[in-house]
Amino acid sequence: MAEPDHPRVRIGRGASGVIVQPVGACTAVMCDAIRMFVDRLCPADAEDLLIDLSRADSLDSTFAGMLLAMARPTADADLTARLHLLNPSSPACEALRRMRVLGLFDVRQDGSADATEWTELPRDVSPESVERLRALIIDAHERLIAADPRNADVFRPVVDTFRRNRPTAP
Repeated sequence: MAEPDHPRVRIGRGASGVIVQPVGACTAVMCDAIRMFVDRLCPADAEDLLIDLSRADSLDSTFAGMLLAMARPTADADLTARLHLLNPSSPACEALRRMRVLGLFDVRQDGSADATEWTELPRDVSPESVERLRALIIDAHERLIAADPRNADVFRPVVDTFRRNRPTAP
């Protein structure tokens, strides 16, 4: 069967944890579904959260910042699994290197994402998901700035734009 021409995210269960495998362009569009899964549905007994980037064609800054947030959760976060990047593609590594955050991740180049069964995350878009995505974009870019202050010149305007353009209540 041919690969779809749109990005998608597959979820599987491995020996020690959960595998999240984005396929195609890893962009902000994927972030809400991934965060919802990790925050609400990731099994509590999962020791590891493996982000398999072997099929990633590219990573945008929101996606990279989301990975950073999951790798370095705040004290009040529910995520207890350790995040690992599994077999990141050359474009994924290059994007993380350009954003000066590749060295902050546990990168595993060995092994494969062997899951007994894969499930695809839904790509629903609702008003609630749009607002969650706005908050995720702000958080992701603030984390990229915090990871390396040299990122501020590029990412501060993104944060400012999304803060300034919040929708008003009816």
